[in-house]
Amino acid sequence: MNIDFSKMGNKDVKVLFKLVKSQIDDNLNLKMINHSKEELLVEFMSAMGILSYMSALIYDSEEQDYNIDPGYGYQHAIINTGKVLREANRSNVIDARTSLGELNATLELGINVVLARDNYLKMNSGSSMEDIEEILVLLNAKVILNQTYEAVLMADEVTKKHFMLSKEYGIQIPNEINTAFSKYIVDSKHEILKTQNEYSDEIFNAFKKGKSYSPDEIIDYWMSDEKAVKTDNILSIIPKKLLRLDMKCGKYIEENGITNAINDFVLNSNDFKKAVNPENLIGDNNRRLLRSPIIETESYYLLSPATWMSACKTLKLRILNRDIKIKNVGNFNELVKAKYDEYYLKKIQSTLASNGIRANTHFDMSKHKEIKDYFESKRQIVKFKLNI
Repeated sequence: MNIDFSKMGNKDVKVLFKLVKSQIDDNLNLKMINHSKEELLVEFMSAMGILSYMSALIYDSEEQDYNIDPGYGYQHAIINTGKVLREANRSNVIDARTSLGELNATLELGINVVLARDNYLKMNSGSSMEDIEEILVLLNAKVILNQTYEAVLMADEVTKKHFMLSKEYGIQIPNEINTAFSKYIVDSKHEILKTQNEYSDEIFNAFKKGKSYSPDEIIDYWMSDEKAVKTDNILSIIPKKLLRLDMKCGKYIEENGITNAINDFVLNSNDFKKAVNPENLIGDNNRRLLRSPIIETESYYLLSPATWMSACKTLKLRILNRDIKIKNVGNFNELVKAKYDEYYLKKIQSTLASNGIRANTHFDMSKHKEIKDYFESKRQIVKFKLNI
């Protein structure tokens, strides 16, 4: 039996999706309860490390000859697969972002589930990992369910009619949404999000003033051949003191900066359970492994070197998005807003002015009653960054 979402209000949709989610969770708990926290973390983080390694190969801007010790058979497999996917991606046979993105989201959710619900997992387990595939399928179902729920709530009644939920076929997305998503994927494939302009140094220097480390210092440490942490491992277990000593001996970062940097890269910090959504355990930008790639235990750090390298590349974006909080630099948010968020506003305004077109920035339409009334009746935002 198919369910017609167009006949349901948002409250009923929420009840339905909550019921489906609870059924997935029940099955997930039955599978996960036979395994220890350590087993599941190693499995999920190793898989994330492989995906990060392959992503680096696929999106590497330069052709590199990866020389690997013949003894590392698994690395040959990863590299050869990555090279094939890179050529397929460049030739537009596939778009690797869709497949890798869904796999990463599934694994990130799995890690959050383990960390947030570790109280019901066994301390030690001799069980095999034969059902790991079923666990990942259920986690992937949770990811898709959450995405579909958000889409249904935003859809109009006509579009809602084309959502289908059935026992036989699961969730079916309307063709128009799939088509629009495919177009977005094609149109955005070669877009690059810029984190640098002529004011970037000013922003990152202010960040260093507050945190005692900079993104470039982290990358310099991680790219160094002299560090003790090996980067050719899929997964590393590192004593806490060793990592701190290694970063200190490299003379890349000062002592206080090392503490702050590690804290900013640790996923399961003290506020982890407060930061993730209890309904779906999807966290904010600081509570996902691709941004915070270190799992902390009492004496060790568990991390995938390839995933940390990926996180280093997005560190500047986390800073510019103010995902990393800075307490002792009072005007940092205003600085980023003026020098990065609104960087192109003045350029656009200047370009328009040079062509005889008048434009104002930060035009507040709420001060104009007829415009305010119109947009409020349509439930639209009444303030735009640029008015022409």
